[in-house]
Amino acid sequence: MRKTIYWNNSLQLPSSEFLTKPLITLRRHLVEKEKEKGSGDLMHGYLSCPAAAKTLKNIFVVKAGMDLKISFKENSVNINTKKIKENDNQQKFLSEFFFVRSFKDRMVTLQMDTLLYSNDSIHAMQMQPFLENTEFAKNTGSVVAEYDISKWIRPIQPTFYCYKDEIVINEGDVLFYIFIPSEENVKIVEFEKNQYIEKIVSSTTSLKFFKPNQTMKHIYDFFVSRSLNKKILKHIKSNLIR
Repeated sequence: MRKTIYWNNSLQLPSSEFLTKPLITLRRHLVEKEKEKGSGDLMHGYLSCPAAAKTLKNIFVVKAGMDLKISFKENSVNINTKKIKENDNQQKFLSEFFFVRSFKDRMVTLQMDTLLYSNDSIHAMQMQPFLENTEFAKNTGSVVAEYDISKWIRPIQPTFYCYKDEIVINEGDVLFYIFIPSEENVKIVEFEKNQYIEKIVSSTTSLKFFKPNQTMKHIYDFFVSRSLNKKILKHIKSNLIR
């Protein structure tokens, strides 16, 4: 039986539709890369391997919708993009888009939100893009995290350690994978956010500041006990993109 996952990629910024990429399977992404190379042998048979087929269909890729250059120097960082030409607008944009969690460890987050939700109890895991041969993938380390997307909703954002003083992200680079560890196949359906969904997502994201270091069970119980799982699903289904 196929399970349905609802998804949305967005930035809390003007023109966000032009700065995000659609969610696609890792298999489709790899096939497209092989076709660009003109290869008739899809990764030496790997993409047709029965042992890999289901896993590749249940891994999804989150791509950068814009270029970005991150340059560290001691306890300062400089960020630039070709997307925005005016310097004042660029700095305002990047200050809202880019967050340094630690200068010492060079750990950063891009405020680019991927929302996932399902009516089925199913987990989603954020992973390192281990099959990517890009400078970004080779010079950064993505955080790994997992939760039940039927009992909680919050933005999944690119969060990674930078292993070099300068990190270059090209538009279209894969920022991280999302793995759905399920025996069943997964169907993804896009939805648009509305004010209610944004309100709930803001509340769930802020919970850690009011009740820090809670277990996932506590968080799930909090969400379900207030029927937020049913309410959020109702609003998502009313805003599906067919």
